[in-house]
Amino acid sequence: MKQDIVQNFIFKDRAVRGSFVRLHDSYQTIVDQHHYPPVLSQILGEALLGVCLVAPLFKNAGKVTIQFQGDGDLQLLSTRITSDFAIRGLVRATPHLVSLLNLKEALASGELSLTYEPDEGKPYQSFIKVEKTSIAETLQDYFDRSEQLPTRFFLASTDEGVAGLMLQMLPDDHKEVAYQDFEHAIILAKTLENEELLSLDPETILHRLFSEDDITLFPEREVEFGCNCSQSRMGGIIVNLGREQADSILEEHGFIEITCEYCGQAYQFNSDEVKMLFAGGLGFAVQPQTQPHLDG
Repeated sequence: MKQDIVQNFIFKDRAVRGSFVRLHDSYQTIVDQHHYPPVLSQILGEALLGVCLVAPLFKNAGKVTIQFQGDGDLQLLSTRITSDFAIRGLVRATPHLVSLLNLKEALASGELSLTYEPDEGKPYQSFIKVEKTSIAETLQDYFDRSEQLPTRFFLASTDEGVAGLMLQMLPDDHKEVAYQDFEHAIILAKTLENEELLSLDPETILHRLFSEDDITLFPEREVEFGCNCSQSRMGGIIVNLGREQADSILEEHGFIEITCEYCGQAYQFNSDEVKMLFAGGLGFAVQPQTQPHLDG
């Protein structure tokens, strides 16, 4: 059984679709790079599941980023998946965050943002205030409020890996019937134990949960860790520092070194390279502004 996969499915006779995700090697690579304590590894794993489960909902190939930001002990939780199913993620938190029983309290005035950057076309972004106590509930709240598409997430984690199941109601002209279909699927999904979600393959899980339903299970896609950091992207950070601060660092050290937070790769810039950056040798992407459109 492959350990790092995304696999989508759809009910043939009900207005419901879903996705299954399991992460093992890619998850271990990400948490091991930063030596996160268990509490941070757990929430990062759940956020990685979330971005993997959400990505197949978008019509066109591109990058999807889910990010939690706040003013509390949990300051940043950022995850991203590309169209070729490469994932990355990081957490920033104070040493005071020793447990995470309440996501809303840990963030303190927190916000969830979802960004979709299609390979072709304009990027989009949408925000909601975090009002729920867990990542699964907050993602559900996002779809209820921003997309008006009832969606439920079932997430499970261990030290070795994480797994998740998502169910979503499809837009349907017969809304009452569609809601009944969705509630039918949710009632059955709630009987799934975390151990089953973590250890069984998607086909077995779907058969156990929905043995009386006809379901199409699409081919699985393999997931791996991947980071798109580059010399030019790190150069953008230097430009954002400003010329005065960049010159101050050069005067003290003779070079500027920027380390990617996601993968730990270090990039060095000498004085000539820094001058080229400020001379306009770097382009900038337009910041996303509007709300993403999901494939419904």
